[in-house]
Amino acid sequence: MAYKDVVLKYLSHVSPYEIAKFVGVDTEIVESLSEEIKNIRISDLHADFVLRADDDILHIEFQQEMKSDTLRRFYVYNALLTRQFERVVDTYIVYLGKGKIPTPVIEGKMVKFTPAFIRVADMDATEVLEKAKNGNIIAMALMPLMKNCTKEKMVELIDTEARINSEGLRNDVIASTLLMSSTVYEEGFIRDMKRRLIQMYDVDIFKEERKAALEEG
Repeated sequence: MAYKDVVLKYLSHVSPYEIAKFVGVDTEIVESLSEEIKNIRISDLHADFVLRADDDILHIEFQQEMKSDTLRRFYVYNALLTRQFERVVDTYIVYLGKGKIPTPVIEGKMVKFTPAFIRVADMDATEVLEKAKNGNIIAMALMPLMKNCTKEKMVELIDTEARINSEGLRNDVIASTLLMSSTVYEEGFIRDMKRRLIQMYDVDIFKEERKAALEEG
């Protein structure tokens, strides 16, 4: 049996208090969590995107809300990825919500986890629209959630997206933009933008969906 296995087997019979005191934590109340640890399933963890950018590993999460366990979950996944790739992993949280939340940080004596935090509501729709012709597709799709976004700017954005050459990319970004818009604007405005796409650009991104719905109905 390996030395580590022998030590762990022995320590399993020692009082948790004694173990804590050995590492410098002197407190009367010490509890073993071994039974709870057995219930942890790593398969429950899921990252939105893990990317390699040159020599960097990027862990990117899009979050509609930040629950009490969200940051801890990202922290654990960051650690798993760090072990997997044997290098520091950069975590980014793209926050889609509007509510104000504290800057996310996990900090202790021996660790500090401070992911980069991007609050979409603080981004300026005007800047995104100015760069729309050669801009970032994700920023365009999320523009309805940004400050200074208006219906007029949304119409201008949709017009720009309708001119994207790649049909697949065009349909994806328009569908994403309309979905984001539907969380901000009334249904009638969304219908008007869809109608504009068809009449002015002969772009009907929901044609297949309507056909499938008719066949099912």
